[in-house]
Formats: sequence, C-alpha cells, structure tokens
Amino acid sequence: MSLQSRLTIALLVMLVTPLYSMPVSAQDISWSDNFDDENADGWVLSGYHWNETPPNPWEGNLSVDDGVLKSPDDLAEPYWNLASHENEVSIGTWSFDIYVVDTSGGHIHVYFMTDDWSRFPTYIYGYDLFVVTRYFPDLMGTGIEYSAGFFLLRRNGHYDAWDNLGRWRVLANYTGHGDIYGWHSFDITRSADGMWNVYINDTLCMTAADDAVEYSSYFRFICEGGPALDNVGVSGIPGPLTKTPTDTTPDSTPTTSEPTPLQIPLEILAAAIAIPVVAVVLIVAIRRRRG
Repeated sequence: MSLQSRLTIALLVMLVTPLYSMPVSAQDISWSDNFDDENADGWVLSGYHWNETPPNPWEGNLSVDDGVLKSPDDLAEPYWNLASHENEVSIGTWSFDIYVVDTSGGHIHVYFMTDDWSRFPTYIYGYDLFVVTRYFPDLMGTGIEYSAGFFLLRRNGHYDAWDNLGRWRVLANYTGHGDIYGWHSFDITRSADGMWNVYINDTLCMTAADDAVEYSSYFRFICEGGPALDNVGVSGIPGPLTKTPTDTTPDSTPTTSEPTPLQIPLEILAAAIAIPVVAVVLIVAIRRRRG
C-alpha cells in the first residue's frame, strides 16, 4: 500500500472516530393503542379481590368492545379489573381517554407510571391519575374531605392500612366542578426536572412539582364495573430526571448541571480543533509525496 493510501485511511479514521465517542441521548420511546382492532394485544388483563391482604388475584373480565377497553357494568367491590402494559417512559407525555361512571367504590385509577409487576397492587410506587366519582367525607381513611373530581397522586411504595397518608401524597387536584361522568380526555406531561402539567379535555387543570420517582416499568388501568379506557398514547424517554444541585451556603444562587445553549462539550470542541489541523498536515504530506 502506498504512502498516499495509508495517509488517506488515517485521515478518514481521525475524522470518523470522534463521532462515535460523542455521548448519546436517551432513547425515545413511543407506543399507543386505540383498540380499534378490537383486541388488547400488548396488554395483560387480570384482576384482584380487594378485601384480602394481600389482595387475592383473579382472572378479571375486561374486554375490548366497540373499540374501547371496558369493564362490565355488573362488576362490584371487592372485585376490581386491572389492565397492564409495559412502559418505561418517565419523562414525556401520557395521553388517554376515560369513561367515568359512579362505581360502587367511587374510584378509578390510571397508574400511568409504576414499578415492577411483582409488587402490585399491594405496594404501589409511582404516579396515579385518580378519579373520585363522588363526595368523600374521609377519603381513603385519611381524614381529608374531597368532592368528586380528579387527582394527581404519588404512590409511595408501601402498604399500611393505618397509614393512608404515608401510602400516597396528593400532588394536585381538580375538584368541585360539577358532574364528572362521561368521557374525558387526559394529557399529562412531565419535564426532565420533575414539573407536571395535567390537561383535562384540552384545558390545563393541574400543575405540580415532584421528582421522587424517576423510573417506570408499567402503565396500568384499574376500575370496578362500568369505566372504560381508550386512545392511549405514550411518548418520551426513561429516567433518571435532571435534578438541580443547590449550594447550601448563605445567600447562594442555585446552580444547575444543565448546559446552556452556547456550551459545547470539551470532547467535541477538541475534535473540532484537531480534525482540521490533522487534515492540513496530511494533505501537505500527500502533496509533497506527489511532488
């Protein structure tokens, strides 16, 4: 092989190598299901018997009918239906439609971001769009009074029948706005720094800040008799979140690890400087060889 050929190959290697060493961003994830194909492929359909500790699983009776995933009207407590779909998105957008009815227990849950299957439903760790279908003077044994509406909850990953407040935390709520029955569309967004927005029927109704849970394994829908789920769409990236470190010294200004638009990683800057220099040297060498 001639010197010219060897120098040409060396130049190509130097040009390409820095590109492979650049950091790669998290992989985008996107999945959806509108059930128009009249099946629940990709979902695990099951259920559980709630008045046992831990809850006793049963086969469930959710089904796809007329393009929606529906729970039969005659299902009542303590039986609940459960639909689960794998989901690793923890930063992004979760969209879905829910048909709300007055269930016997008054609860509908969309655990759009939760942990592994083996811990569910006794130990729930993640986030929950919680639909309360009627007035509760003492919601879930917490001593908190709520009217019918929608709640964004963080589930804290432990079960204690005497410590409901420790089991979950209300991040935001949208209540006291009259009849909530019928179809509602939800779009939930979460930024990389843990800021939440919840849109109901295209209107921003709830905002919150919470970065406690950074990873997800499943999207889950839980209900009694009557509710339905449709038009599920999820897009985004897995965790972790980008948390902002804070200087604890007096009169300090919080600092952030986020690069500004004008900042360039040192590796890329070095490559940008080195590549033209190497190219010039090699080209001069090749020309001298030709002469």
